[in-house]
Amino acid sequence: MTEKQYFLCDFHLDGMSRVVIWYTDLESDNGDGLLLDGSNTIATFTTLDSAHNFALARSIAIEDQDPSVYDFDAIARWSRTPHVNSIDCIVTLDAWNMLHDVVSSVDGVSEFRSMDARMEDIYYKIFFGCNLASMTPEGEQFNPKWDAEEIDALVGLLACGVRELRTALGNAQ
Repeated sequence: MTEKQYFLCDFHLDGMSRVVIWYTDLESDNGDGLLLDGSNTIATFTTLDSAHNFALARSIAIEDQDPSVYDFDAIARWSRTPHVNSIDCIVTLDAWNMLHDVVSSVDGVSEFRSMDARMEDIYYKIFFGCNLASMTPEGEQFNPKWDAEEIDALVGLLACGVRELRTALGNAQ
């Protein structure tokens, strides 16, 4: 039996805040995802209490910590007017990883998944740009340099991911 941990997340998208339940499977490299509502869309809630009640009714224990916030409105804004000097590697990596979990949670064809599979070099550039203490030698810092082709690819990926997120939330535009 696999051991999953469940966490609340707060998605900001289209001017709205939605609480979702994200899980990680501690025994699987590919076991992260979001709980669905039964119609192949992500279960969303307007309050933390309603998310907790949903989980309780299904015997799911939510970890006791503040929800992680994902501002997909900021990602969408950046995708419309990208600037090479305004890439926040931590925010971008968090969004990219969550969008991967979103498309992995729902059935269907995913353009994001296809694009993601071809962008490993950009992913690792962003990853190392986060300068995680466990990965960055003391006293050093990696500041990625971006070319126009990489920016275009990143814009395409994130814009596609936000579109697919809207669909997964049941409000495609």
